[in-house]
Amino acid sequence: FWIDADTVTFKDIPEGFFDEVLPDGCYTSYLGRGQTYPECGFVGYDLNHPAHYEFITFWQQLYLDDSLFELPEWHDSFVYDLIRRTFEDQGKFKSHDIAANAPLSSHPFINSVLGNFMDHLKGDERKEAGASFAEDYLEAPLD
Repeated sequence: FWIDADTVTFKDIPEGFFDEVLPDGCYTSYLGRGQTYPECGFVGYDLNHPAHYEFITFWQQLYLDDSLFELPEWHDSFVYDLIRRTFEDQGKFKSHDIAANAPLSSHPFINSVLGNFMDHLKGDERKEAGASFAEDYLEAPLD
């Protein structure tokens, strides 16, 4: 799993939780935001999946040969989503949207099941405050 360094935990994470957010049969899990690219403050990968090496090598090559700069956007969330969708469309793996049952939000991390245990302090204001803001929560985090 990738978890951004500006994430804090405030409650013990139960055993088996990470298996739930990256279910069997899925290569990667992510925090979807509807029709736009996902939030990549928390992303899971099954390192034993047959497509893992090809996925990571493809992603790496975009940076090594600068073809990344031919894409419409260059940030991690856009690039991850583009590659993930490409591999899914080719039938190479399935993915799991952790935020699929959460309300659409620009801050899906805390509005998903992850928000029961962790807070992603996105941006300087949240870091200074030490927590996400009340208005960031669209409803109580999911169990």
